Amino acid sequence: MFDWKTLKNSISDKWTVHYNLSVQNLLDDGEDHKALLLSNKKVKKWPKHADSWKGKADALFELERYRESILAYDKALKYCDSFSKQSIIYGKMWAHHDTDEFSKAIECADRLLKAKKINREYSENELLDFKADCLHHLEKYEKALSIFKKLVKEDPEDTSTIWSCCNILVDLKKYKEAEPLIDKLMQLDPEDAKMFVNKSFIGLLTKDYRKALDYSKRGLKMVAEDDILASLWYNKASAEFWLGKYNEADRSIMMSLGLDSDDSSSWIMKAGITAKKMKLNPEEPLPQIVLDDLYVAVAREEIDEWDEDDKEFLEEIQPGLTKLLSDKVKMV
Repeated sequence: MFDWKTLKNSISDKWTVHYNLSVQNLLDDGEDHKALLLSNKKVKKWPKHADSWKGKADALFELERYRESILAYDKALKYCDSFSKQSIIYGKMWAHHDTDEFSKAIECADRLLKAKKINREYSENELLDFKADCLHHLEKYEKALSIFKKLVKEDPEDTSTIWSCCNILVDLKKYKEAEPLIDKLMQLDPEDAKMFVNKSFIGLLTKDYRKALDYSKRGLKMVAEDDILASLWYNKASAEFWLGKYNEADRSIMMSLGLDSDDSSSWIMKAGITAKKMKLNPEEPLPQIVLDDLYVAVAREEIDEWDEDDKEFLEEIQPGLTKLLSDKVKMV
């Protein structure tokens, strides 16, 4: 007897594959809205097919509608078989990451890491790198560092992973441990001006201002993007400020602002340099020219979001200035 049910399911599966390929083709071509429209039709026609929901989830993800995409990935997981499960979990993992739900993203990564190797679509190292990055976001620095160090040991020339180690070590204020890694990055890519930003920044953090000045000058001799050059000029100005070279610092900070006038730290530095050049008495009210630069800094970024280093620098200009400035802004 002819099995009409088998034939019906076979035809249905062929059409879902066709729709799935069409959705993926649209996503590959950057037609995300069209992909979503097509996937919605597919979900309506085949509401219990994992591919229908995964196509919709992928389209929502590309449209940066991450929370909706997570719901769609959950639907896909409900109806999927073991063959397609890994791909769905992987998509959901990134959706949680991009909504800053790092703990849930780690749960997805762990599920993939525990899967049998025969079913794993993504390399173990890629997933470990992802997990370590999430741990870093959660400020679980030691756990993240342990994973990154393991990955560096396996691939000593992986610049991305070495750089991740550096970031965590700086967050832990382990500057002496971070510096050899930056040296390694400079050896691997001596033409990368960003490494001179990092090297000069370490000099500032360790209060080795002459080293910071030297590396910022060396970096400025290289060809680089404006944001990199702006950072180098800022580091140079900072080093010159702490070395008491206020005129040179003034020229450097103006160069930095010429390349990036949206950076609040640069405006704070400019205010500090002006105050030092004017030899102001810290106990007297600040002149308007200094306050104006600080108001620009506040306009670029709210005081509550300023780095602690910037707030400490304000105290260098005038003790109690952070609170004074905060109170003035609240009255406006």
